[in-house]
Amino acid sequence: MKSTFESLGEQFYNLYKGFIEGLPEISIAILVMILFIFIAKMVKRTIKNVLERVKQESAITQLVTSVAYVFIIIIGMIVALEVLNLSNTVNKLLAGAGIVGLGVSFAFQDILANVFAGIIIAFRKPFDIGDMIEINGVFGQVEFIRLRSIYIHNYKGQTLIIPSRNVLQNNIINFTNKGIRRVDVNVGVAFDSDLELVKKITLQTMQALPFVMHDRLIDFYFVAFADSSINLSVRFWIDLKDCPDFMFAQSEAIISLKKSFDENNINIPFPIRTLNFPEKEELNRFNKTT
Repeated sequence: MKSTFESLGEQFYNLYKGFIEGLPEISIAILVMILFIFIAKMVKRTIKNVLERVKQESAITQLVTSVAYVFIIIIGMIVALEVLNLSNTVNKLLAGAGIVGLGVSFAFQDILANVFAGIIIAFRKPFDIGDMIEINGVFGQVEFIRLRSIYIHNYKGQTLIIPSRNVLQNNIINFTNKGIRRVDVNVGVAFDSDLELVKKITLQTMQALPFVMHDRLIDFYFVAFADSSINLSVRFWIDLKDCPDFMFAQSEAIISLKKSFDENNINIPFPIRTLNFPEKEELNRFNKTT
């Protein structure tokens, strides 16, 4: 029993002695960590101020400052361990960090892909918050831009979350970029219509609409001989603030065009199917042969 207490006492004494002997190195290591924490905070603050001056996205600013802060702290830890003559521990930590990093990259490859795609989008800036865009058939207004995803508010009252990688890999149509949008109205007229009159009435009707941009040409084309009509397409431009403006313009153009056609006796036909029934004599003859 006595030998056990003596052994424990010797161990505590050795620990105490080692601590006292290593106190200068421990003090220096602590000072090194305090210094690197101070440097990390200074660098983080400086980077944040610089990025805010160049108007970078807040998500990018947060990412860059956090990475810089953690990187400097890790360097401080390595230097502190070297001061304590724990070089073997440093090597083991670096090797372990490499293995852990490799495993994390495989486990979170989709997340990392979206993060890097978000970084590219933030720097390229193909759109801003409030822009009207279309991505792979998804149309709406940009609500939020995050590193991992883009939030789009469509006009069914829904918020759609699109991963940044999908945004980067698909075509992006930005309707707000130039502030204008083309409106197409397609309709068919009867075959016996006076096509010159149809063109004249259509152009006059479009030019009378208050929201049509008059500094841009209104395009008019007859496009096809359909089954029951001659189809035409008229195209004009409007100032685009949001999607309802586009939908309103298209709706008002259709209403006005229908009214003008009715006033000028221009018919908009609908498909007609004619069914021919055989005469009674032909039907009897067919029954006798069968």
